[in-house]
Amino acid sequence: SLEPSCPRDFTDTLLMEMEKEKYSAEPIYTLDNIAVTVADMFFAGTETTSTTLRYGLLILMKYPEVEEKLHEEIDRVIGPNRIPAIKDRLDMPYLDAVVHEIQRFIDLIPSNLPHEATRDTVFRDYIIPKGTVVIPTLDSVLYDSQEFPEP
Repeated sequence: SLEPSCPRDFTDTLLMEMEKEKYSAEPIYTLDNIAVTVADMFFAGTETTSTTLRYGLLILMKYPEVEEKLHEEIDRVIGPNRIPAIKDRLDMPYLDAVVHEIQRFIDLIPSNLPHEATRDTVFRDYIIPKGTVVIPTLDSVLYDSQEFPEP
């Protein structure tokens, strides 16, 4: 049901680009690449948000004093007569801290994105040769009492 004159969404746009490259020797937009891109967008956007909200609500049920303080900050900054705006985030440091603490506590993203060593590196007596792919594990820090003495 793709209609090139009226793309409905991001996926339609990717499919249209794939069609443009139909006869290319090395197409970038293939069905496999599009599937991975759509999955990445889903997991990076929707899954992260829904998981944070789901666990956040459960954690706030356990700590009603935190929920009360959040509610007070939201009422003070936004009030009852309008919807939240992106600019409000700057005026709600407690909300920002609580969201980050929830994500730390639930270990939302246990591994960082892959990185590549740009030069030979020595780390804790280990030699990491240039070009080595390194995937840092974040969870080793998330529960470190030296980094988070008062979670």
